[in-house]
Amino acid sequence: MAGLSRQLAQTSLPFTLLLALGLSLMLSISPGAAGETKVHQQQLGKLLFADVRLSTNSRYSCASCHQPDNYFIDAQTVAIGALGDKLQRNTPTLLNASLQASFGWTDDGVTDLATQHQQPLLNSNPIELGFNPTQSALLDQDKELRQLRQRAFPASTTFNVTLVSQALAAYVATLRYTSGFDRYLLEDDAHGLTAQAKRGLALFVSERTQCVACHNGPLLGGGYRADGKALLSARYEQRKVSEGTLAIRVPSLRAVGYTAPYMIDGRLPDLPSVLAFYQSGEVSELPSFSLSPQESEDLLAFLRQL
Repeated sequence: MAGLSRQLAQTSLPFTLLLALGLSLMLSISPGAAGETKVHQQQLGKLLFADVRLSTNSRYSCASCHQPDNYFIDAQTVAIGALGDKLQRNTPTLLNASLQASFGWTDDGVTDLATQHQQPLLNSNPIELGFNPTQSALLDQDKELRQLRQRAFPASTTFNVTLVSQALAAYVATLRYTSGFDRYLLEDDAHGLTAQAKRGLALFVSERTQCVACHNGPLLGGGYRADGKALLSARYEQRKVSEGTLAIRVPSLRAVGYTAPYMIDGRLPDLPSVLAFYQSGEVSELPSFSLSPQESEDLLAFLRQL
């Protein structure tokens, strides 16, 4: 932390603003030491995450949409369910997901990660995975998986939806992501951000763009929790989507350079399109601003290093 004080002395950004942007993320980024039972739950959750037997036709898994080798997204406009139906929402990354204060796109009451995982397992209109007793029985027939279940959840007798969602949540809670932005703020790493990205950071926090008014906290959106407690509430803003006007959670911008397409319905294909959208004046609640081509490139450089 000695380097932090030197970095703060060299920056024109207020200390309180740096705290709002993300100084605490690397301090809490590790999931922490886990006991033996928790480790088994994480191992079980990782296996179940990629197991097609969770789906009604045994062809689809969590990893079909949240692809581990693609920043846990599928790069589709909206997700596709196990039966081929288009869903309403774009697939969000799961990196740092467990650190968010709320997990629902439009429901601020979903504050438990295991509860959130029951939704894709059980949603039926349209079906996402379609987990049902048949799928539970298929998992129970797997001797190795059953043995791991007994180590992870000693009192369990079957792979019911509650157990599966708890195991998945244990695994997702291990998914962490940091970047040069954190090194720049916390490790006295002047090269954590390029010179262009530093100019973009100045634009990001400026009164002119007011990006940081919504995208703040260690995750730059989505609120923030540590030790199971929400330290910064998730922010929900009224936005027009296909179903009408809904209160939609402001998403985290972590790894945003790798998680296209964007918006809750995936309608914007790339980050330049996002900047153009917010300069268009289409969202009346947001300040109107205009960036020069160079300023746009600077802000994009910052976003791509998050």
